[in-house]
Amino acid sequence: MVREVFRILDGESRNEAVHALFCEGRDLSMSAALLREQFAASSDGDSADTDRVYLTSDELKTAVKCQTEQFELLRPEGLRKLSSPYDVLYAWKEVTGSSEGPGKILESGCESDQGLLDTLSALKYVTSREQNIVPHLPARFLKNFMDVDAAHTRLESIASSGSKYSDGARELLKVWSSGK
Repeated sequence: MVREVFRILDGESRNEAVHALFCEGRDLSMSAALLREQFAASSDGDSADTDRVYLTSDELKTAVKCQTEQFELLRPEGLRKLSSPYDVLYAWKEVTGSSEGPGKILESGCESDQGLLDTLSALKYVTSREQNIVPHLPARFLKNFMDVDAAHTRLESIASSGSKYSDGARELLKVWSSGK
């Protein structure tokens, strides 16, 4: 739908739409998903998918700048509230060419045991119908942003500690998915 809207817009209307969508948007997950799509579709070389491109080069630069600024202002609590935190984490990684920003926000969010449980709970994801539409914690996604072995070991430690966080850690371990 966004592609069709941009096809009929021109001039200042396009600039306003880019600004509203990527600079002032209320749904960071949605704008990050759109940014990822445009960033990938606009890639250099023969792999560019011009049928999916609806932002000009300058509009994409504006979108990347605005989104990156929003990503950098994001705090762990905000990340946990997103409808699709992976879209934000991957968009951030892709447009900056680095996992440093996403890694830092996850590291910050996982400093305490409660933070670890809350952050990993927010990162549960339905990756296939084989999982019967039950959210799993996909290590294959997490490995792009954090040390999954350390996180898994820490969950096991918390689960066996007898602390008030043990039950939550055991629940996350039940849905931990190594993937292939």
